[in-house]
Amino acid sequence: MLLALCGPSAVGKDSRWLKTAIEMGYKKIVPYTTRKKRDGEVDGDDYFFVSKNEFIKRIREKKFLVWDYMLNNFYGTSIDALPNIIDGKKCCIQIKTTMAERIKLLTGNVRTVFLMPSENEVILKRLNSRKYTHEERIIRLNYNLEEIELSELCDVVIPNADIVTNLDAKRILGDILVG
Repeated sequence: MLLALCGPSAVGKDSRWLKTAIEMGYKKIVPYTTRKKRDGEVDGDDYFFVSKNEFIKRIREKKFLVWDYMLNNFYGTSIDALPNIIDGKKCCIQIKTTMAERIKLLTGNVRTVFLMPSENEVILKRLNSRKYTHEERIIRLNYNLEEIELSELCDVVIPNADIVTNLDAKRILGDILVG
């Protein structure tokens, strides 16, 4: 089963929830992106960082299960992840809600979890700490509003996901994955 973690920018998809799922025995599916690597990120671990030309080439070669253009960059999940998802292996990914829903339609073997932020001020503070330009912050805040509107598509919505402890995240995911 694929555990798809969805939610707005800076809600903690990677820093808390994805790491917790990995600790619980889920294998991370590493997505592709054309965005620039942030400090501390590792190519092939956090994302596969590729150029826009390389990404478009992969689209033409049908190497993505799903892909999308958002936040001025391309993001995609490799078709290579499909056998693991279909075979029911424990996999996890942080992904845009609409992309998770497309994978779910294709495979049926996906549990979508939306990570709802506690309040905009927490998210804004986290976005500011990432040193985005004013324009990038505005784009991400608009993206966040779109994602929140799509939260009802997900199987489960976790309120206040950005402020729960690691221990609570593990308990919550355990309850979701058993239920």
